[in-house]
Amino acid sequence: MYITLLSSSTILLANTHAFLGNIQEAIRLRTNSVFNGIIKFPGISWTETNDGEIHEFIAHDIRHKQTKEIYEELKIMSDEISRRKMFL
Repeated sequence: MYITLLSSSTILLANTHAFLGNIQEAIRLRTNSVFNGIIKFPGISWTETNDGEIHEFIAHDIRHKQTKEIYEELKIMSDEISRRKMFL
């Protein structure tokens, strides 16, 4: 449990540094994680559709039978969010 929390915290911190443009610190954090044997497990989520079927999604996984359609819809949603941010 401790390793999982540590890996999640380290990756979150590295991602924050990368987002803020501090790429060297992000690289240092991720490199140290690897050298210290800390592994990051992929994010997993589940969703239930209207017909009661439960779908599992793993980060960067493309095995779902409707992957193409899912990513197309995510692109539409992402574009809409970006467009709305311009007006905030």
